Amino acid sequence: MSKTFIEKNPYGDTRTAPSDYDFEKFQAANRAHRRDVYKLMHELGADIMSAGERHDITKVTREHEFWRDFENKMENPDLEFTDMPWYKMHVAAERHHLSSNVPDDVDLIDVMEMICDVVAASLARYGQEPIISFDADLLNRAAENTALKVIASCEVEES
Repeated sequence: MSKTFIEKNPYGDTRTAPSDYDFEKFQAANRAHRRDVYKLMHELGADIMSAGERHDITKVTREHEFWRDFENKMENPDLEFTDMPWYKMHVAAERHHLSSNVPDDVDLIDVMEMICDVVAASLARYGQEPIISFDADLLNRAAENTALKVIASCEVEES
């Protein structure tokens, strides 16, 4: 995420508003908060779009290896594709393969990419809606890591 500047303004919350509050300060605080949330959501959206652009990049950068293992599996049905070299490299390199490899810094962008990947693949290949589930611990870790990522991107400015 790019650096996001958040406007310091305590007037929009009863727990932080100083005694010199008034309606105009309250309004300004509300508008500033909405802008700040928009900016953070915009940055997360940019990260989501970037993940979409990079999705399964190893299918392109290592396409000949992918084809070799694909063809080998097609010619030898008893082989497990998931045991083959390209696939092992693929799930290690691609952050969204959360059933096979969970990065230490897994985040909600990885979760959303996996959802989109599974839906697109299932509908295109099988014509069926997939069943998608995640372990609660994985989702909690992804939420925590996303929050840390967002926090790290913020810089508070005095208004």
